[in-house]
Amino acid sequence: MPKKRVFSTLSLLLALMMLLPLFAACKPKLEANEIAVTWHHGVVTSSSDKSDPCTLKAGVDGYSYSDIIHIPKAGTTLTFTDDNSEDMLDTDRAGNNVFVLSHWIEKSGEWVLQNPGDHYEGKDGRALEIALVDNENAYVRYTYTSSFDNEYVRLCYRSGQTAKNARKIDFAKVYLEDLGKKGTLVSNEAYYKKLDLAQYLAASTEAAWYDVLEELNVVVIGDSYFDDSSVRDRLWIDLLAYKYDMELDNHGISGSTVSNSLSTISNPSHTYHGDRKAFHPMTERLTDPNAQKALVNARENVDIVLFDGGRNDFTREVSLGAASLSNQDKGTFCGAVNYCIDRLQELFPNALIIGITVWGHQQTNPVTEHTQADFGNAMIEMCRLQGIPCFNGMDESVTGVHMDDPTFRQRYCKSPTDISHLNEAGMKGFMPVMEKYLADQYTAFLASKS
Repeated sequence: MPKKRVFSTLSLLLALMMLLPLFAACKPKLEANEIAVTWHHGVVTSSSDKSDPCTLKAGVDGYSYSDIIHIPKAGTTLTFTDDNSEDMLDTDRAGNNVFVLSHWIEKSGEWVLQNPGDHYEGKDGRALEIALVDNENAYVRYTYTSSFDNEYVRLCYRSGQTAKNARKIDFAKVYLEDLGKKGTLVSNEAYYKKLDLAQYLAASTEAAWYDVLEELNVVVIGDSYFDDSSVRDRLWIDLLAYKYDMELDNHGISGSTVSNSLSTISNPSHTYHGDRKAFHPMTERLTDPNAQKALVNARENVDIVLFDGGRNDFTREVSLGAASLSNQDKGTFCGAVNYCIDRLQELFPNALIIGITVWGHQQTNPVTEHTQADFGNAMIEMCRLQGIPCFNGMDESVTGVHMDDPTFRQRYCKSPTDISHLNEAGMKGFMPVMEKYLADQYTAFLASKS
């Protein structure tokens, strides 16, 4: 009987020993809104780290970084606290050379730091937007709210971790809660716009690059296609100039006509009934000495000149006139286009001059009975007669711009009823079209000069 007790006791101890790993593997119970996060020994350096910027460096003592944390929904708030009280292994917080919170994307099965991306440097960096430090610096609580669905972030802080003490550390707890708040990034409008532009240009550069467009000097003259206050510095030509480090001299004036017709608008239902048909006419802007001085800074160095017009001449009842090189009647559209091209060739004798038509849109002026397409075709014909290229904005198969499509206008125009002006999303979509067109035309132009 005693032997059986001994064997029973031994069996029980053996069974307990076999169960110990299972007990050890049990995860601690999470608090409300707390998520399970694995912390690793190392640091995520920021652009301020001169030796190895924007890098995940495993094994760096004093720091811990998290695995990738998925934030599925915009408006979700993430919080974690860096405890710097006296009994902690580390009593300081991460500096500017560390990304406390960084955004990551998956490429070819690997997570890489988004560049450019929405990252928060410690201490005096962008972490100030998300950090709350108590008066005695005993802790710093980081609070970040996502601006978009499906963000992927990594956290990093000064934990005091080394290769030997990981089991002694109470790592920071991380909480996620859908509070429906405005995102941290979009709340900083200036930085958001700057980052959005940088990310667009980075993606655009990865998608296409034309060496021939680098650092060109470009002059544009036209109407609201080149002058739209609602888009400001996000017109397609601005985006192109940013990408290729161009010098851009923009002389677009919203509402500008090409012609200088002195007669008045007769349609009583027209917004400007009784006003002169011409409005800041390009013919006058290319004739007046003061206007020319403003237009031309260094004519010998201008590489490309872009010239658009037609929409305002169409709506303001300007006559088409004869499509002929002999037509110099600036009161008609064809004569005015002819005159403008002559002046541009005089002002910029070494530049490639390109005409640009109106968008494709089905509309007839009730007074002149001309269609908008008539003015587009007239621009094409006058450019052909003058021997210069003309971009056909009416060819929707090329432009991808569908002004008569309500769904397109809803997404890509300033308003659902606007049939002339692209919004920022529309400009970003259209820029690659003009990028390739200008690269092809300028390549051919240079070849013709050699």
